[in-house]
Amino acid sequence: NTSWPGIAAAWPSKAFKVRAQRSGSGCRAKSKMWQPKPYNPPRPESLHTVYVDDDIVVADKPSGLLSVPGRGPEKAICANSLLTEQYGPVLTIHRLDMDTSGLIVFALINFVVNIYVVVIFFFIQLCNAINIVLDNIDV
Repeated sequence: NTSWPGIAAAWPSKAFKVRAQRSGSGCRAKSKMWQPKPYNPPRPESLHTVYVDDDIVVADKPSGLLSVPGRGPEKAICANSLLTEQYGPVLTIHRLDMDTSGLIVFALINFVVNIYVVVIFFFIQLCNAINIVLDNIDV
């Protein structure tokens, strides 16, 4: 039977910080709090573009780089922001964990806007067709 404090004590990581807390009886009990590891992104040159066309960008994301911005200004450097600087606004299609490397796909915003306009156009056409059918039905 293993408990979480036992697992945390056996964990070979410096991501836990020991903190003394006052318990209800007044004594100081020690507990472990999870501490996030510092974000040290790799150099921007390590994000290689594998494929680019008018609609998508495929990049090879290195380990240690966030896919999308994290919380706080120190985590603003990410694959999304680096590709936005090169190709204009991009939309993240999927994400990879920070410690995972591999191919990641981004859509160029103009592609997304074009799809949105087409979908809205067909929706309006569908609504017009439904209205025409309903207007011609005798009740």
